[in-house]
Amino acid sequence: MEFFEDPQNPGEVYIRLLRQDLLEELFFSKRPGRLVVCMVDREFLVYRPEKEDGAAAAPSLDLMVRDVGRLLDKGRRNGFRNGANSSVHIFTDVNLYDVSDELAKELDVRVFCHLFHR
Repeated sequence: MEFFEDPQNPGEVYIRLLRQDLLEELFFSKRPGRLVVCMVDREFLVYRPEKEDGAAAAPSLDLMVRDVGRLLDKGRRNGFRNGANSSVHIFTDVNLYDVSDELAKELDVRVFCHLFHR
């Protein structure tokens, strides 16, 4: 994955490539909801949510808040990130817009949900 800053819009950072293996899995999966990739700045969290019966399940909001919060706090402590400049990107093939809204409210960070359509 590569990041680059748009020369026309200083401060706007774009993602060139999600990890190829995860991108292919999201795109070619025959069973929706099996993979949720959460990118916090330059670090990845990968969730493979599943219920006991093998059906897909949305990842727990509490779990995502805890995991993303840890990455954001780690970066802030190390001086790598400013909360205003941090962003979270959720890549999935199921609608998690409600989860992304709640995550943004809980952590006071920008959250973008990228939905892959079939």
